[in-house]
Amino acid sequence: LMDPESYLRGERKYLSKNQFLSGDILNKIEVVQLLVEENNQEYDWSHALDLLESVRPPRIHLADIEFKIGSRWIPQS
Repeated sequence: LMDPESYLRGERKYLSKNQFLSGDILNKIEVVQLLVEENNQEYDWSHALDLLESVRPPRIHLADIEFKIGSRWIPQS
């Protein structure tokens, strides 16, 4: 799959599907949405956007995070 960030820099770098669908997914979604909005026809960016949307992490609201002031760590549960 084409790396959207390197594509914007004028480079053609390909990533494995695992690499493409990991890392800063939200940033990758923003970049690919920009390419889709520009109607860039060189690559199937809408397919890439669908793949990224399928692994988008759920939004966590501040109210969902429980902690006590002075805590040294926050448990994962």
